[in-house]
Amino acid sequence: MRVWNHERCGNYAGLLAAAILFAAAGPTAVAKTVYVDGVNGNNDWDGLCEEWDGGTCGPKKTFQAGIAVAVDGDEVIVADGVYTGEGNTRIEYYGKAIAIRSANGPANCIVDCEGSDQPAIRIEGVVSGTAILDGFTVINCGAC
Repeated sequence: MRVWNHERCGNYAGLLAAAILFAAAGPTAVAKTVYVDGVNGNNDWDGLCEEWDGGTCGPKKTFQAGIAVAVDGDEVIVADGVYTGEGNTRIEYYGKAIAIRSANGPANCIVDCEGSDQPAIRIEGVVSGTAILDGFTVINCGAC
């Protein structure tokens, strides 16, 4: 049995272990945060900045636009406000394993279905991973 001589090899042992771990892990995708802001957002922006940068980086305006650019593992953060209308009700995850969270909790982020008999949110077809919806109040919805 061969024993690793740390005295003779110095820090190479740590570097070798890190290299083996990195090689075994392979390439990994980095999860991103997508921002939604019903007041200050624009669905033409990329959703990757919490505030508009003067170019194309800024929050999306609707839930559905934020979900559209998200991929499995991403998080969609929704700014405070009351969300109504197309793109903000009958929210569809489209089978994506993503997390949708309000920025400051259910008292500050409301989905108002305006009396619709349709479901406010549909989480269907998520094949792998977990779909999360956290921190919203849903009101005026016949099939919530």
